[in-house]
Amino acid sequence: MYDFDIHGAGDVNIAPTARIATDVQIIFHSPGRVSIGDYCVIGPGVKFVCAGGDVTIGDWTTFHDRCLVLSGKGVQIGQHCWFGQDSIIDGTGGITIGRGVRVGMYSQLWSHVAAGEQIEGCTLFGERPVVIENDVWLVGSCIVASGVTIGRRTVALIGSNITKSCSSNTVLAGTPAVAKPNMSFYRD
Repeated sequence: MYDFDIHGAGDVNIAPTARIATDVQIIFHSPGRVSIGDYCVIGPGVKFVCAGGDVTIGDWTTFHDRCLVLSGKGVQIGQHCWFGQDSIIDGTGGITIGRGVRVGMYSQLWSHVAAGEQIEGCTLFGERPVVIENDVWLVGSCIVASGVTIGRRTVALIGSNITKSCSSNTVLAGTPAVAKPNMSFYRD
């Protein structure tokens, strides 16, 4: 039915206007659903790994080459979003991404932390949901830690490591990322 690989028992619902590269993989480790909206573009080498929770991608959203989407407690992505190549979107602990969000190349959005071998027992495991509100721009090579909420119209400059939640209309930079109160990019 589809020109790309689907492994495992799960439902896939793709709008007829979506464009999906032939080497995309959707892997179900447990039953779930992947829904891709109208006019979405899913680029070469993109992989969805579903271990619970559904993945919903809003209309007009683009995933560039080799993005990785992990779903444990679910991934919700709004309309008109853009994800640069090699980005990671981790919904192990749940992730909600609003409309008009742009995530630059090589960025990582994490909703869990883990250390140790799962077979022998993890020495550390935690998961907390991530929320990225509307019109956020993570310029590139940004990292978002689990449990973080990023307010509407926030811009995180290249290489920002976001470990704490921030309010709307904030510009962030650095490792760890801090607010730059004298900077502003969005105009009313």
